[in-house]
Amino acid sequence: MATAYHMVHYRRVSRIGGEPLPKTFETCCRDVLGSSNTAGITLWNRIQDRIHSADEGKQQIILNRVADLSSAVFGEMCLVETQGIQPLLQQVPSNVTLSSLTIAEIFSLEERQAPEGSKFIRGMAYWLAIGDHFFFVKTQSMAPRYLRHYFDWLLKGRPGGLPMDIEFELQAEFDKTKLPGDIGEIRSLRVKGGRLRNSR
Repeated sequence: MATAYHMVHYRRVSRIGGEPLPKTFETCCRDVLGSSNTAGITLWNRIQDRIHSADEGKQQIILNRVADLSSAVFGEMCLVETQGIQPLLQQVPSNVTLSSLTIAEIFSLEERQAPEGSKFIRGMAYWLAIGDHFFFVKTQSMAPRYLRHYFDWLLKGRPGGLPMDIEFELQAEFDKTKLPGDIGEIRSLRVKGGRLRNSR
């Protein structure tokens, strides 16, 4: 199996103004995901309640796979279109008159909707929370603003989460003086099939 390498982005999670959160970002994620509804089912086991609308309902952010690794919390996010079409290149050659001077052999373009019960993925992100340290790998159109928007929705005002009036940010600066040495060394993070392996 081929191995793909991606750039890992780092953010430090803190309140606006630099003050620490009431509890670490990692703990907050774990507590919110471990909170139960009235039926006693935790958010780990309710994927429908982990779906959030973005861009005025045109897209959704789904926290799909998510796991407590005991020393960290890991998640996989998908950015999907609620409605949309996907252009496909039909690799069957045909001769087409494109102008009064040109007849060319081309492949036809066809636009299709996603099959029933599925949606087109426009971007993905894999993230890891260790204390107030947040690492993520993103693909395609999954911009950092989507992650920030999602965590604001997920963590605020829920059982085990943050109060609604707390504003936090994902700081891109890497300040060694603010690191208490609790990250450890992450050599690799392998996402494969239905299992996650974290090498530290």
